[in-house]
Amino acid sequence: MTEHASALLARMPAPLPDNERGALVTFADGFEVGVDAGLVVGFRQGWTAHVDRVQARFGLTVLDAPTRVELARLQEVDHRPCAARCRRCSRCIHSLAYYGRGGRDYLGAEAERRLAEGSA
Repeated sequence: MTEHASALLARMPAPLPDNERGALVTFADGFEVGVDAGLVVGFRQGWTAHVDRVQARFGLTVLDAPTRVELARLQEVDHRPCAARCRRCSRCIHSLAYYGRGGRDYLGAEAERRLAEGSA
């Protein structure tokens, strides 16, 4: 029994039969759950309205969750060397190694060994 239900029963002038008491407690508990859920929904709607107003006022945009295609594009490895083609930075070293293996990524020592034995 919640605090609200027990407070409600304490204010009753006469004791209730068990079945009515149970109904009253159930109603009070359900009422509290409903009010709490309504507050959560109301807060969410109010926050969404606030965000929309701020975005409209300041010209801001909120990024939605990226799609799978966008994620894949962002996670792609660029195999090109740097613009200076210095041959010393990590991009250049990766590019040289990648294209030195015939345009494929490094598979690990064991897999590379098996691949070399199979092609030899």
